[in-house]
Amino acid sequence: MRRALALALVAAGLSASAAVGAEIDTKAGESIAHTYCAACHDVGPTQAHAVPPTFFELAQDPATTETSLRFLLTHPHEAMPNLRLNADETAEIIAYVLSLRQRAR
Repeated sequence: MRRALALALVAAGLSASAAVGAEIDTKAGESIAHTYCAACHDVGPTQAHAVPPTFFELAQDPATTETSLRFLLTHPHEAMPNLRLNADETAEIIAYVLSLRQRAR
């Protein structure tokens, strides 16, 4: 599963991208993540390994970028439901996940 996620990220043509703008509300992203994602993912800043990966694990992966997360959220894969998030919700979840990387440093 983890390998499939990594391959999906690479297949999306990932490259380093700028962090999501500071104007996006990471608290709103955390709330949305708890609503839509917590049934399958640990969405908190935990380091525990899990399948599917925790949001913390996703944030620490160098392949995780704004672009890769946007792709995963807008092109659900086999194990992920079609969430039908609007553009703001998508941006807020992305900002939240990337903020977990910043906290870890």
